[in-house]
Amino acid sequence: MASIPQILSWIVRDVYHGWSPLPLPPAGSFAGQTVCVVGGSTGLGLASAEHCVNLGAAEVIITSRGASRANAAKEYLEGKAAAIAATTGASECRVTGMILDMNRYDSVVGFAEDLKKIKKGQGGLDFILLNAAVIQSRFVQSPEGWQEELQVNTLSSVLLALLLMPWLRAERRNRYSPAHLAFTTSSASLANDISKWEGWSSQNGGEGILNHWNKKETWPPGLSGGYGISKALLMYACRELVKMAVGPDGKPWVIINSMEPGMVKTEIQRHILENSPALEFLGDIFVSAVFKTSENGARILIMGGLTTEEEHGHRLSRLYPHEEYMNMPVVASPMAKRLQQIVWNEITGILAKAVPEAKQCLTELRSP
Repeated sequence: MASIPQILSWIVRDVYHGWSPLPLPPAGSFAGQTVCVVGGSTGLGLASAEHCVNLGAAEVIITSRGASRANAAKEYLEGKAAAIAATTGASECRVTGMILDMNRYDSVVGFAEDLKKIKKGQGGLDFILLNAAVIQSRFVQSPEGWQEELQVNTLSSVLLALLLMPWLRAERRNRYSPAHLAFTTSSASLANDISKWEGWSSQNGGEGILNHWNKKETWPPGLSGGYGISKALLMYACRELVKMAVGPDGKPWVIINSMEPGMVKTEIQRHILENSPALEFLGDIFVSAVFKTSENGARILIMGGLTTEEEHGHRLSRLYPHEEYMNMPVVASPMAKRLQQIVWNEITGILAKAVPEAKQCLTELRSP
């Protein structure tokens, strides 16, 4: 895990970045592009979608679990798009709201099928940002039987990527350059003590790492529950997806990145504080004083749609350079490398068993 001095230095840097935002990309950076922001109806997702509208996207697709929230976000973004078009004379960005419940596999599968119809045979989407996430302060299970953070932040996020990747590979021949697939990550993924994880794996006679955490008695207590665990599992899966996205020529047919927005004030914290009025009051004061705005945090998220082929697999963060991340024990140690493969095998095994489409996509991706 990251050392205490490391974590403290990240916090100090992150607070400073709240007052010193990352510069926005040049105007027109997303000109003509079709962008999808999963979890784009509030917080970081909505702010990311708005940045893409402002930077010239031709169409921005956002998702939400509920129609009312999706429609509200859609109307908000359409207002921004209309104002830009009236001011600049440019074509108005089209905004589309879609329903997606990351707690249910069938919703993820249905959404992926609908998304793959967009610009079919014309290059598909240009930038897909997988931003949906939850934080729970208590043990809550999804309809699929997994704790919600494991379900949304890990399993469904990986499932959606797997369902889209064969389509992205097929559409590569219709594009001048690869599309972008990006994940919102967190420094919490680096703060886990993973020393016991390998012993819990089924290959070592254990119950499995995900199964270990999918129990009320082992789920971590505290304000943020297992958020960091779910993000660490996602981190290992992303690193395997990065390897799968490289063609025989050594070049990526889709550019995959993960981006770290840091401490951001969004609705994702609502479950952390909701059980204590006093904590909610004090938390609001602290979050308002220390955390950055969604608009600020989203600036690094949209960079996941602008990276080069040489930056394929990079983790984008203002807290540390990519080279430092690659040398962290949670990533580079022999144990971490073994864990990465173990976690990947567990996640793909779970998904292949529960979702036939996932098994098919894995077979396609593993073939030349």
